[in-house]
Amino acid sequence: MSTLFLSRQQTTVLRGIAAIIIALFHVFIAWQWPRVVNIAGSVSVALFLLLSGFGIHESYKVNGLKDYWHKKLKRIIVPYWLFLAVVTLFQGWPGWKVFLLDACFIQSDFWFIPYLMRCYLVYWIVQRWLSKWLIPVFIIIGFIALNTLQQIEAEQSFSFFAGIMISRSIDSLRQKEKSFWLKVGIVSFVIGTAFMLLKEIPAVHAYKGTLIYNYILLFIKLPLAIPLLLLPTFIRFLQQSRLLYLAGLASLEIYLVHLPFVPYVEESIQSFLLFILVVTICTYIYYTINTKFIAKYL
Repeated sequence: MSTLFLSRQQTTVLRGIAAIIIALFHVFIAWQWPRVVNIAGSVSVALFLLLSGFGIHESYKVNGLKDYWHKKLKRIIVPYWLFLAVVTLFQGWPGWKVFLLDACFIQSDFWFIPYLMRCYLVYWIVQRWLSKWLIPVFIIIGFIALNTLQQIEAEQSFSFFAGIMISRSIDSLRQKEKSFWLKVGIVSFVIGTAFMLLKEIPAVHAYKGTLIYNYILLFIKLPLAIPLLLLPTFIRFLQQSRLLYLAGLASLEIYLVHLPFVPYVEESIQSFLLFILVVTICTYIYYTINTKFIAKYL
Protein backbone atom coordinates (compact mmCIF):
# COMPACT_ATOMS: atom_id res chain seq x y z
CA MET A 1 0.00 0.00 0.00
CA SER A 2 1.52 3.30 -1.10
CA THR A 3 2.60 5.81 1.52
CA LEU A 4 3.46 8.39 -1.14
CA PHE A 5 2.04 11.83 -0.34
CA LEU A 6 -1.30 12.20 -2.14
CA SER A 7 -1.03 8.83 -3.83
CA ARG A 8 -4.22 7.45 -5.35
CA GLN A 9 -4.75 5.45 -2.16
CA GLN A 10 -4.45 8.56 0.00
CA THR A 11 -6.66 10.77 -2.16
CA THR A 12 -9.36 8.09 -2.32
CA VAL A 13 -9.35 7.74 1.46
CA LEU A 14 -9.47 11.53 1.83
CA ARG A 15 -12.50 11.69 -0.47
CA GLY A 16 -14.13 9.11 1.76
CA ILE A 17 -13.37 11.13 4.89
CA ALA A 18 -14.75 14.29 3.28
CA ALA A 19 -17.93 12.58 2.05
CA ILE A 20 -18.67 11.00 5.43
CA ILE A 21 -18.09 14.24 7.33
CA ILE A 22 -20.35 16.18 4.94
CA ALA A 23 -23.14 13.61 5.32
CA LEU A 24 -22.91 13.50 9.11
CA PHE A 25 -22.76 17.23 9.59
CA HIS A 26 -25.75 17.84 7.34
CA VAL A 27 -27.67 15.78 9.88
CA PHE A 28 -26.25 17.72 12.82
CA ILE A 29 -27.18 21.00 11.15
CA ALA A 30 -30.71 19.70 10.57
CA TRP A 31 -30.83 18.98 14.31
CA GLN A 32 -30.02 22.68 14.85
CA TRP A 33 -26.73 22.08 16.61
CA PRO A 34 -24.58 25.24 17.09
CA ARG A 35 -23.59 26.79 13.76
CA VAL A 36 -19.90 26.18 14.48
CA VAL A 37 -20.71 22.55 13.55
CA ASN A 38 -21.17 23.73 9.98
CA ILE A 39 -17.45 24.50 9.78
CA ALA A 40 -16.51 20.81 9.54
CA GLY A 41 -18.90 20.29 6.64
CA SER A 42 -17.75 23.28 4.60
CA VAL A 43 -14.09 22.50 5.34
CA SER A 44 -14.70 19.00 3.96
CA VAL A 45 -16.24 20.57 0.84
CA ALA A 46 -13.04 22.60 0.44
CA LEU A 47 -11.02 19.40 0.79
CA PHE A 48 -13.19 17.64 -1.79
CA LEU A 49 -12.76 20.50 -4.28
CA LEU A 50 -9.02 20.60 -3.64
CA LEU A 51 -8.77 16.87 -4.33
CA SER A 52 -10.85 17.31 -7.49
CA GLY A 53 -8.50 20.01 -8.76
CA PHE A 54 -5.51 17.86 -7.87
CA GLY A 55 -6.96 14.78 -9.54
CA ILE A 56 -7.96 16.51 -12.76
CA HIS A 57 -4.51 18.06 -13.19
CA GLU A 58 -2.76 14.77 -12.40
CA SER A 59 -4.89 13.16 -15.11
CA TYR A 60 -4.08 16.01 -17.51
CA LYS A 61 -0.34 15.49 -17.05
CA VAL A 62 -0.75 11.90 -18.26
CA ASN A 63 -3.63 12.05 -20.75
CA GLY A 64 -4.04 15.70 -21.67
CA LEU A 65 -7.65 16.44 -22.59
CA LYS A 66 -8.18 13.05 -24.22
CA ASP A 67 -11.67 11.67 -23.39
CA TYR A 68 -12.08 14.55 -20.91
CA TRP A 69 -15.83 15.01 -21.32
CA HIS A 70 -16.47 11.34 -21.99
CA LYS A 71 -15.09 10.54 -18.54
CA LYS A 72 -17.22 13.26 -16.95
CA LEU A 73 -20.26 11.97 -18.83
CA LYS A 74 -19.76 8.47 -17.41
CA ARG A 75 -18.84 9.32 -13.85
CA ILE A 76 -20.74 12.54 -13.08
CA ILE A 77 -23.18 13.78 -15.72
CA VAL A 78 -25.26 10.67 -16.45
CA PRO A 79 -25.17 9.43 -12.81
CA TYR A 80 -26.41 12.85 -11.73
CA TRP A 81 -29.21 12.76 -14.31
CA LEU A 82 -30.20 9.35 -12.96
CA PHE A 83 -30.26 10.75 -9.44
CA LEU A 84 -32.43 13.69 -10.55
CA ALA A 85 -34.85 11.29 -12.24
CA VAL A 86 -35.24 9.22 -9.07
CA VAL A 87 -35.60 12.29 -6.83
CA THR A 88 -38.20 13.75 -9.20
CA LEU A 89 -40.09 10.46 -9.19
CA PHE A 90 -40.45 10.54 -5.40
CA GLN A 91 -40.68 14.28 -4.75
CA GLY A 92 -42.86 15.26 -7.70
CA TRP A 93 -42.36 17.20 -10.90
CA PRO A 94 -40.78 20.63 -10.21
CA GLY A 95 -41.60 22.11 -13.61
CA TRP A 96 -39.56 22.18 -16.81
CA LYS A 97 -37.63 25.33 -15.96
CA VAL A 98 -36.41 24.07 -12.58
CA PHE A 99 -35.67 20.60 -13.93
CA LEU A 100 -33.70 21.80 -16.95
CA LEU A 101 -31.69 24.32 -14.93
CA ASP A 102 -30.77 21.47 -12.60
CA ALA A 103 -30.02 18.97 -15.36
CA CYS A 104 -27.82 21.53 -17.14
CA PHE A 105 -25.84 22.20 -13.94
CA ILE A 106 -26.91 25.83 -13.80
CA GLN A 107 -29.02 26.02 -10.64
CA SER A 108 -29.74 23.26 -8.16
CA ASP A 109 -30.63 22.49 -4.56
CA PHE A 110 -27.63 20.13 -4.75
CA TRP A 111 -25.34 23.11 -5.36
CA PHE A 112 -22.03 21.27 -5.07
CA ILE A 113 -22.40 19.20 -8.26
CA PRO A 114 -23.15 22.18 -10.56
CA TYR A 115 -20.31 24.09 -8.85
CA LEU A 116 -17.91 21.19 -9.45
CA MET A 117 -19.02 20.89 -13.08
CA ARG A 118 -18.37 24.60 -13.60
CA CYS A 119 -14.87 24.10 -12.20
CA TYR A 120 -14.30 21.27 -14.68
CA LEU A 121 -15.64 23.41 -17.53
CA VAL A 122 -13.36 26.32 -16.65
CA TYR A 123 -10.39 23.97 -16.37
CA TRP A 124 -11.12 22.50 -19.82
CA ILE A 125 -11.45 25.95 -21.39
CA VAL A 126 -8.23 27.18 -19.80
CA GLN A 127 -6.22 24.11 -20.77
CA ARG A 128 -7.71 24.12 -24.26
CA TRP A 129 -6.96 27.73 -25.15
CA LEU A 130 -5.12 29.48 -22.30
CA SER A 131 -2.82 26.84 -20.82
CA LYS A 132 0.19 29.19 -20.79
CA TRP A 133 -1.72 31.54 -18.52
CA LEU A 134 -3.35 28.91 -16.31
CA ILE A 135 -2.24 30.44 -12.99
CA PRO A 136 -3.19 34.09 -13.65
CA VAL A 137 -6.47 33.04 -15.30
CA PHE A 138 -7.49 30.92 -12.31
CA ILE A 139 -6.49 33.69 -9.90
CA ILE A 140 -8.66 36.17 -11.81
CA ILE A 141 -11.56 33.72 -11.98
CA GLY A 142 -11.16 33.02 -8.27
CA PHE A 143 -11.46 36.69 -7.37
CA ILE A 144 -14.44 37.11 -9.68
CA ALA A 145 -16.14 34.16 -8.01
CA LEU A 146 -15.28 35.46 -4.56
CA ASN A 147 -16.89 38.79 -5.32
CA THR A 148 -19.94 37.67 -7.27
CA LEU A 149 -21.15 34.24 -6.12
CA GLN A 150 -23.42 33.44 -3.21
CA GLN A 151 -21.66 32.84 0.09
CA ILE A 152 -21.70 29.03 0.05
CA GLU A 153 -19.89 29.08 -3.32
CA ALA A 154 -17.78 32.20 -2.86
CA GLU A 155 -16.01 30.79 0.18
CA GLN A 156 -14.71 27.94 -2.03
CA SER A 157 -13.38 30.21 -4.80
CA PHE A 158 -9.78 28.98 -4.58
CA SER A 159 -10.22 25.41 -3.30
CA PHE A 160 -10.20 23.75 -6.74
CA PHE A 161 -7.32 25.96 -7.87
CA ALA A 162 -5.33 25.00 -4.76
CA GLY A 163 -5.51 21.37 -5.84
CA ILE A 164 -4.20 22.26 -9.29
CA MET A 165 -1.27 24.15 -7.74
CA ILE A 166 -0.42 21.19 -5.49
CA SER A 167 -0.43 18.90 -8.54
CA ARG A 168 1.91 21.26 -10.41
CA SER A 169 4.45 20.98 -7.57
CA ILE A 170 3.73 17.43 -6.42
CA ASP A 171 7.17 15.98 -7.25
CA SER A 172 8.99 18.47 -5.04
CA LEU A 173 6.31 18.30 -2.36
CA ARG A 174 6.74 14.55 -2.12
CA GLN A 175 10.38 15.10 -1.19
CA LYS A 176 9.48 17.11 1.90
CA GLU A 177 10.05 15.70 5.38
CA LYS A 178 7.23 15.18 7.88
CA SER A 179 8.51 18.13 9.89
CA PHE A 180 7.74 20.40 6.94
CA TRP A 181 4.19 19.12 6.68
CA LEU A 182 3.73 19.42 10.43
CA LYS A 183 4.62 23.11 10.20
CA VAL A 184 2.30 23.59 7.22
CA GLY A 185 -0.52 21.88 9.08
CA ILE A 186 -0.01 23.94 12.23
CA VAL A 187 0.23 27.26 10.38
CA SER A 188 -2.85 26.47 8.29
CA PHE A 189 -4.79 25.45 11.39
CA VAL A 190 -3.80 28.63 13.22
CA ILE A 191 -4.82 30.82 10.26
CA GLY A 192 -8.16 29.06 9.83
CA THR A 193 -8.93 29.09 13.54
CA ALA A 194 -7.96 32.75 13.91
CA PHE A 195 -10.35 33.79 11.15
CA MET A 196 -13.04 31.50 12.53
CA LEU A 197 -12.78 33.24 15.91
CA LEU A 198 -12.73 36.61 14.15
CA LYS A 199 -15.97 35.68 12.41
CA GLU A 200 -17.66 35.04 15.74
CA ILE A 201 -17.07 38.58 17.00
CA PRO A 202 -20.54 40.21 16.89
CA ALA A 203 -19.30 43.33 15.10
CA VAL A 204 -17.72 41.14 12.41
CA HIS A 205 -20.60 38.67 12.20
CA ALA A 206 -22.85 41.62 11.42
CA TYR A 207 -21.20 41.72 7.98
CA LYS A 208 -22.67 38.30 7.07
CA GLY A 209 -23.88 38.33 3.49
CA THR A 210 -21.36 40.96 2.39
CA LEU A 211 -18.15 40.72 0.37
CA ILE A 212 -16.07 41.35 3.49
CA TYR A 213 -17.63 38.31 5.12
CA ASN A 214 -16.85 36.17 2.05
CA TYR A 215 -13.18 37.09 2.34
CA ILE A 216 -13.16 36.08 6.02
CA LEU A 217 -14.78 32.73 5.19
CA LEU A 218 -12.20 32.13 2.46
CA PHE A 219 -9.46 32.23 5.10
CA ILE A 220 -11.33 29.70 7.22
CA LYS A 221 -12.39 26.92 4.89
CA LEU A 222 -9.32 26.35 2.71
CA PRO A 223 -6.70 26.73 5.49
CA LEU A 224 -8.59 24.29 7.73
CA ALA A 225 -8.82 21.83 4.84
CA ILE A 226 -5.01 21.54 4.78
CA PRO A 227 -4.68 19.77 8.17
CA LEU A 228 -7.46 17.43 7.04
CA LEU A 229 -5.51 16.80 3.84
CA LEU A 230 -2.46 15.81 5.89
CA LEU A 231 -4.24 13.32 8.16
CA PRO A 232 -3.13 10.15 6.30
CA THR A 233 0.45 11.42 6.32
CA PHE A 234 0.54 11.40 10.11
CA ILE A 235 -2.11 8.80 10.91
CA ARG A 236 -1.15 5.92 8.66
CA PHE A 237 -3.97 3.57 9.68
CA LEU A 238 -6.42 5.96 8.02
CA GLN A 239 -5.08 5.19 4.56
CA GLN A 240 -5.20 1.50 5.42
CA SER A 241 -8.90 1.68 6.23
CA ARG A 242 -10.95 -0.40 3.81
CA LEU A 243 -14.11 1.41 4.89
CA LEU A 244 -12.70 4.86 4.11
CA TYR A 245 -11.31 3.63 0.81
CA LEU A 246 -14.70 2.26 -0.27
CA ALA A 247 -16.35 5.49 0.88
CA GLY A 248 -13.86 7.38 -1.27
CA LEU A 249 -14.69 5.31 -4.34
CA ALA A 250 -18.39 6.08 -3.78
CA SER A 251 -17.94 9.64 -2.52
CA LEU A 252 -20.15 11.11 -5.27
CA GLU A 253 -22.89 8.65 -4.43
CA ILE A 254 -22.64 9.28 -0.69
CA TYR A 255 -22.91 13.01 -1.21
CA LEU A 256 -26.00 12.77 -3.38
CA VAL A 257 -27.80 9.87 -1.74
CA HIS A 258 -27.76 11.19 1.82
CA LEU A 259 -29.30 14.59 1.05
CA PRO A 260 -32.94 13.58 0.44
CA PHE A 261 -32.99 11.58 3.68
CA VAL A 262 -31.59 14.29 5.99
CA PRO A 263 -34.96 16.03 6.71
CA TYR A 264 -36.39 12.73 7.99
CA VAL A 265 -33.68 11.97 10.55
CA GLU A 266 -35.00 12.47 14.07
CA GLU A 267 -32.67 13.42 16.88
CA SER A 268 -32.32 9.94 18.32
CA ILE A 269 -29.79 7.12 18.13
CA GLN A 270 -32.27 4.78 16.45
CA SER A 271 -33.15 7.28 13.72
CA PHE A 272 -29.50 8.15 13.17
CA LEU A 273 -28.47 4.50 12.82
CA LEU A 274 -31.39 3.88 10.45
CA PHE A 275 -30.21 6.85 8.39
CA ILE A 276 -26.71 5.36 8.14
CA LEU A 277 -28.12 1.96 7.16
CA VAL A 278 -30.45 3.34 4.48
CA VAL A 279 -27.78 5.63 3.02
CA THR A 280 -25.27 2.76 2.93
CA ILE A 281 -27.67 0.45 1.10
CA CYS A 282 -28.77 3.14 -1.38
CA THR A 283 -25.17 4.21 -1.96
CA TYR A 284 -24.18 0.62 -2.75
CA ILE A 285 -27.04 0.24 -5.23
CA TYR A 286 -26.39 3.62 -6.84
CA TYR A 287 -22.63 3.04 -7.08
CA THR A 288 -23.16 -0.40 -8.60
CA ILE A 289 -25.48 1.03 -11.26
CA ASN A 290 -23.06 3.86 -12.03
CA THR A 291 -19.94 1.72 -12.30
CA LYS A 292 -21.31 -1.58 -13.62
CA PHE A 293 -23.85 -0.29 -16.11
CA ILE A 294 -23.53 3.41 -16.90
CA ALA A 295 -19.71 3.45 -17.01
CA LYS A 296 -19.65 0.15 -18.91
CA TYR A 297 -22.06 0.99 -21.69
CA LEU A 298 -21.24 4.64 -22.34
